[in-house]
Amino acid sequence: MMNNEKGITLIEVLATLVISSLFMGIIYTVVMMSMEYSSVETKKTQLQQEANYIITDLQRIHRNGECYVLSITESEVAVAEDCANKKMEVLSSGYVYKTESTYDRKKIDPNIENVDLSNFRIQDSENENIVVEITTIISRYKNTE
Repeated sequence: MMNNEKGITLIEVLATLVISSLFMGIIYTVVMMSMEYSSVETKKTQLQQEANYIITDLQRIHRNGECYVLSITESEVAVAEDCANKKMEVLSSGYVYKTESTYDRKKIDPNIENVDLSNFRIQDSENENIVVEITTIISRYKNTE
């Protein structure tokens, strides 16, 4: 009798399929976790850039103006660069904003007072766990003469 050993057995095919499935499952899990981490880090970077933009613009207004109106609500950060001007210009919106100090259309005289943004927080509107917090005081040289 002659043994025909050309080809593969059903056991070998099943073993190959199981090993391949496990390998593909591991690769899929790693790729999905990497994509989720990348998405969260991208949103954190966007929040950080938005906070930097807000602080930079407020510093410019505070150091160059004589009087301005600042409003920080949960839905937007707005400023009127002149106390006589009632029209507020929105600096930022689309996120959730929080600060320890209250700035609800507050008139600010940079020659007298500083802007205390203690624990200024910007939170992603879709995911409350993605938050950037900055503590800063915006000041101006005050002539004491």
